[in-house]
Amino acid sequence: MLNIKYLISKGYYEGEFRQLTELRLEKNAIQTIDAKFFELLNNLTELSLRDNQLTRIDGSTFKPLTNLIHLYLDK
Repeated sequence: MLNIKYLISKGYYEGEFRQLTELRLEKNAIQTIDAKFFELLNNLTELSLRDNQLTRIDGSTFKPLTNLIHLYLDK
């Protein structure tokens, strides 16, 4: 599972994630997304999770994405 907080702990700069406006996670065989995964990404306007194996998405998963305009979940 991709974990942004883990990446930050390994030396990636938190500010880099906060500045993202587009994130494409297509074709990554993602099955689940942690409810807190997007909490640092409130500047996202476009998110693509196309062609993954999502089986469940918690109702609060996208709540931090207050600027989100486009969300792609299709296969």
